[in-house]
Amino acid sequence: MALGEDEELMCLNCLAADNNKSNAELLESLASYIAGRECFSKPWQRYASVDFCPDPLGCIPEVCFKAGP
Repeated sequence: MALGEDEELMCLNCLAADNNKSNAELLESLASYIAGRECFSKPWQRYASVDFCPDPLGCIPEVCFKAGP
């Protein structure tokens, strides 16, 4: 949805590949967009640290849990 692709839900790996980016690059490019929209940021705020990550094997903590804006 953040990329305007709301026809189907895609995992991070597939979405990144579809946009010719790595997972980390895609998350980094969307971070400010996600943070600026409550409907996207509110679910992310449930995960206070990497310990709560719903995808521990695919987690990219330096992007997902970066401190500050």
